[in-house]
Amino acid sequence: MKRQKPILSIILVTMDTPTLTSACLKSLFKNTSIPFEVIVVNNSKGQAIDQTLHEYPIHRMIQNPSNHGYARAANQGAAIAKGNFFCFLNSDTLVPPQWAERLIIPFKSSRAGAVNPIANDCGYPFPFPPHPLKIDPTTVSLIDEAVQIWHSGKLERMNLLSGFCFFISQAVMKHIGPFDETFYFGLDDDDYSLRLRMAGYRLFRVHSVFVYHKWSGSITESKRKPWVEKAEIAFIHKWTNLLGQSFSSRLQINRWIDQHYPVDKSPT
Repeated sequence: MKRQKPILSIILVTMDTPTLTSACLKSLFKNTSIPFEVIVVNNSKGQAIDQTLHEYPIHRMIQNPSNHGYARAANQGAAIAKGNFFCFLNSDTLVPPQWAERLIIPFKSSRAGAVNPIANDCGYPFPFPPHPLKIDPTTVSLIDEAVQIWHSGKLERMNLLSGFCFFISQAVMKHIGPFDETFYFGLDDDDYSLRLRMAGYRLFRVHSVFVYHKWSGSITESKRKPWVEKAEIAFIHKWTNLLGQSFSSRLQINRWIDQHYPVDKSPT
């Protein structure tokens, strides 16, 4: 039987985090109920992650000979994706039932460029997990059910979106182009958010979808910091040249964009 063309291409960039990746893949295959494909771009040559990936019916996998960085690996996945929508999803996440259908809704009528769900580290209003619950798929599903009641249909216009669950249509990404591979680790999502806004697209946070994100599950904070500092320098250099202005910080760049491409924050 011929497999149905995917509506959604889920693109995971993985490192040697087999436990987190396994939990993420398990939640994807259990809770994604529209036609989809999972594309994994593995930046690690670890045996444990390789074994984990072969335990799931991944549709396509790219094995890199070394760590190509996030943006380049994400572009590799997007280049072979066949869905009408792409979701660049971190491998340290857990998704709830019917998450994808609800993230597609803003694209139908709001000129959405890209959307995020809310998460424990990005828009969730209380400490997570709520005492005495532990972090597991059941907790994530229960909280998602709650936010569907609390925030039914609520969209929030955003200045920037986080890359942990970056949901975008294939058509919009074709228009804007790939992620900037200058950003080896960090700020690729900020950069892409600004490019979307300058092209006239809207960014939304969907408050009625909750996705758990462990945050820095693939790298320690001490190792993460120097990469983010390098990304910051690259970001300032790029946008200084692009806008023909004199900037000394990312905050100044964001303020300039906010002034010239203002975001309407009124309730949606």
